[in-house]
Amino acid sequence: MKTLLELQGLDLRIHACRKREQEIPKQKSKFETRRQRLSEELSAGEERVKHLQVEQGNLQTEIDKNLEQAKKWETQLSAVKKNDEYQALLHEIAGLKRKNDEIEERVIALEYAIEEAKQHLAEDKQRIAEETKAIETECAAIDKELQEAKAERTELEKERNSFKDQCDPGMLSKYDRIHKRHVGTRVIVPLVNGVCTGCHMAARAQVVNEILEGKIHPCAHCGRLLYDDEALTAAK
Repeated sequence: MKTLLELQGLDLRIHACRKREQEIPKQKSKFETRRQRLSEELSAGEERVKHLQVEQGNLQTEIDKNLEQAKKWETQLSAVKKNDEYQALLHEIAGLKRKNDEIEERVIALEYAIEEAKQHLAEDKQRIAEETKAIETECAAIDKELQEAKAERTELEKERNSFKDQCDPGMLSKYDRIHKRHVGTRVIVPLVNGVCTGCHMAARAQVVNEILEGKIHPCAHCGRLLYDDEALTAAK
């Protein structure tokens, strides 16, 4: 019985390790969410710079197009004979120049906006790089903790195998069968005041007397193996 109790202690520790192996990777989920948020933040900054540059490029193209059109109209002035047509053409040329003046003001404003956006992006890149490095450090620590849990479980399983060879085959078979139904909990429990400490149900009087004499009985309610702690101590 002593060997089975030690085996049970190992099984409980092995179960705790397995539970840790399941829980530890979940810690990385919050870091993955944070990493994704940082990536999206960086992409948004890069997209803003790109958007401003594209807008500036489009406006510059429009300015060049308007200048080219104004030059064409200016060359046509000498060929115009009628005064009203001449004045109309001058009006169109002046309108294009006014439009270009407005566009150039927007281009200048975009210059400042682009520089500011680039500066913010550079600062964000540095901050995000530092935060990402910190996340990687945290994730590496979690991976290390997981490996340690696996290594601990492997050693405990080796130790368990050595204990199995020391157990009575019949009792071990009963233990393994019950253990499958009560994974992570105690399979061998003491009887206290005639009550199973596993399911807290009372045992029959005859069973209680036999357990107090040092025998092992399965609980009629939960199937756990019952023993008396004082009888076990006396047997040692």
